[in-house]
Amino acid sequence: MEIFIKIILIHIAAVSSPGPDFALVVNYSLKKGMKSAMIVSCGIGTGLIFHITYSLFGLGILIEKYPLINSMFKYLGCLYIIYIGFMITFSSWKTRGKIVLESKKYEINSPFLVGLWTNILNFKASLYFVSIFSPILVVDTVKLTEKYILSFLIILITILWFWLISFIFSRNFARKQYEKRAYLIDCALGTMMVMIGVSLLVGQYSS
Repeated sequence: MEIFIKIILIHIAAVSSPGPDFALVVNYSLKKGMKSAMIVSCGIGTGLIFHITYSLFGLGILIEKYPLINSMFKYLGCLYIIYIGFMITFSSWKTRGKIVLESKKYEINSPFLVGLWTNILNFKASLYFVSIFSPILVVDTVKLTEKYILSFLIILITILWFWLISFIFSRNFARKQYEKRAYLIDCALGTMMVMIGVSLLVGQYSS
């Protein structure tokens, strides 16, 4: 039980810290509303299944033993985060700073996939699961049922946290402020994602 509490607290601190997932949810909340942002959040939460799966079966430790696979995954993740950052930055040029209502097809499919791939390719998430989660999940002292419960709680906490962010930043006050400063906000969020991706890329290159 004690290790459960520690992991949950660590995860709450990790998911609350600004990163690519946070910037993405805020952007969708402001530009496309709470529904799209919540779908993105579900995609992010679903992406955690990927990280949990390789942690559960000890693949995280295996990845660390093969530098080439590890490096390819990290570089791909960094470049994807940079790409999403540029897309956010340049999106306001097409919309001229206005909130655009998307088609129903785009609302259902694309936000979920963007959230899913952003989380799967998030280098920070990989580091977190490999360094903290993997060693705990592979030990024999933790029962399989407990591992599943812990995994479920981590996914649930992540989705609920980003649903809260979706609710806050999709309120009328926040969206009206966004309408006034759409280009600046898009640039700030996009630049934040690009800087995160570049910093991770530089860190990976120099390591």
